[in-house]
Amino acid sequence: MAPTTAPDELFAGVVGQDRAVAALRSTAERPVHAYLLAGPRGAGIESAARAFAALLIGADDDRTRSLVQRGLHPDVVEFEPEAASYLIDVVRERVLPEASRAPVESDRKVLVLFEAERLHRAGHDEVDNALLKTLEEPPDRTVIVLVTSAPDDLLITIRSRCQRIDFAARSEEHTSEL
Repeated sequence: MAPTTAPDELFAGVVGQDRAVAALRSTAERPVHAYLLAGPRGAGIESAARAFAALLIGADDDRTRSLVQRGLHPDVVEFEPEAASYLIDVVRERVLPEASRAPVESDRKVLVLFEAERLHRAGHDEVDNALLKTLEEPPDRTVIVLVTSAPDDLLITIRSRCQRIDFAARSEEHTSEL
C-alpha cells in the first residue's frame, strides 16, 4: 500500500516549516530506508516525525492517524534514550529486533529514534556500530527515522546513510502561533 496524501491537519503541529513538510510529503511517495530529521528544539520536529511516520504507513483514517500521533500504533515504534545516551542493551534487544519484525497493520514499519544525537558517546562506538549495520542492510519493509537537534554529534557514517531533512528555527511570528 502506497502512502496516501495526508490531510493538512496531519502536519498542523508543524508551524513555519513549509519547506521541510513539503520534502517529507514528497519523499513519502517513494521512501528510502532511513531519514535524518534535523533541527533545533522547538521547531516542531517531533510532531513532524510522527506525521511523516503516519504518511509512510499510509494512515488514511482517523483511528490510525490518532494512534500514530499518540505513539501507540503497532507499526510506528518510538524510542528515546533512557539514560544520558542510548544503551547498547536497549539497541540490541529492542531497536534492532523491532526493525526486523514484520508490520502488523500496514505494508511498512517505521522506527523513530528521538534524540538520535545520544546514540553516540565519545569513546563508545558499540551503539553506533550496532545501528550502522541495520542502516547499511535495512529490512525491506522498515524505515528508520532519526530525529535530532544536533546532527553533527552523530557519526558521519550514520548521517551518510540517511536522507537528511532540515528544519529551521521557529521565528517569533511562528512561536506566537503555538
